[in-house]
Amino acid sequence: ALRPIQGELYHRCLADSWSRDLVAQFPTEGDYARLGLGVAVVRQGELVAGASSYARYRTGIEIEVDTRPDCRRQGLATAWTGLYPSWDAHTPTSLALAEKLGYGFSHGYVAYEITAE
Repeated sequence: ALRPIQGELYHRCLADSWSRDLVAQFPTEGDYARLGLGVAVVRQGELVAGASSYARYRTGIEIEVDTRPDCRRQGLATAWTGLYPSWDAHTPTSLALAEKLGYGFSHGYVAYEITAE
């Protein structure tokens, strides 16, 4: 099961050397809750993989992805890290920003906006 890294999962990540870097850059659970973001794979009650913000800086984040050694090569890391990040541009300005950030234009579509009169 995919679970957000929070509370007890923060501490479980710190408990093992393979998973420590998922949260170790945030000294306390509270720091991680305010500044970090991550998802863990829990199988039969055991933490087996995760992806989390490793470092945070003004213009972005670095992502840490790791899997327990005995569970590697089972597709756990790609279960969520292989997702395509998409950008839905509502305006030409938003589209220009998306393209500046490296997103490619896929297709346009008709959208309706309901306003109160």
